[in-house]
Amino acid sequence: MRKFLPAVGVATAVVAASAGILAGAGAGPVPADVPAPGRRIVLPLDAFGLSVQESRTVDLAVNLLLAGCMRAGGHPMDVVDRVGEPLTADRRYGISDEAEALRYGYALPPATAAQKREERLNGRAMGRDEAATFARCGAEPAIRELALAPPLAQRLGRESYDAVLGSPVGRTALTDWKACLATHGVSRVDDVWFPAGALPVDTATSRDVALLDVRCKRSTRLVESLTAAEATIQTALVRRHADELTADRRHIAEVVRHAETVVTARRAATTSGQRR
Repeated sequence: MRKFLPAVGVATAVVAASAGILAGAGAGPVPADVPAPGRRIVLPLDAFGLSVQESRTVDLAVNLLLAGCMRAGGHPMDVVDRVGEPLTADRRYGISDEAEALRYGYALPPATAAQKREERLNGRAMGRDEAATFARCGAEPAIRELALAPPLAQRLGRESYDAVLGSPVGRTALTDWKACLATHGVSRVDDVWFPAGALPVDTATSRDVALLDVRCKRSTRLVESLTAAEATIQTALVRRHADELTADRRHIAEVVRHAETVVTARRAATTSGQRR
């Protein structure tokens, strides 16, 4: 699956004492009565890129065509359909969903059954003849028509992300968030979004720190501040690259429509075959 969020590095594991970490010593509790957002962050460049569900549709169309070609070449191929699968909470600015923090700490939610099947298929070794057939099928014009280069919006999104973290608003937001963490017993942030105690992720300490992290983000309005500031940066980028972005999105939309046609036709053919 194509990914468009900037990667964040892995922090050095520093285990902090978990007892009383959420209450803090002599500081008063971090507000916890605001419902966790559990939403996707929406920014101006999103209108010009490829959404997760669009990416899944294109991937599905490609894999359905590949499967047909592979089957004709004597190598049956399984296809995983993840279109419509729910999205997890956005982590562009680190963890911000209280339900995920309580349940998983800094770990990502467990892979779905479809994800696990997809990972097994992608990791499966092919024999020489199967690999040659796969390469030949991948070069078929019908499949190449669905190929998409990384959208310009993706590159500009990474640019705006770096810019907002280095901006005065970004530095202030990060300073306030870190101050909140320190007030409640977490005095170090070893990486941008990983306070001390965040790793390893499968510990009670990690879940405690994650919950504190989310509540500090909400009490300092970090996500709102960074979203608003990055939206301003992206608006300027959209104006600067309007023609390129518009052309890029037009091409993406055409590929997605073509992919939807392929998926609909293949599903109809499968249903018809099952009825015979």
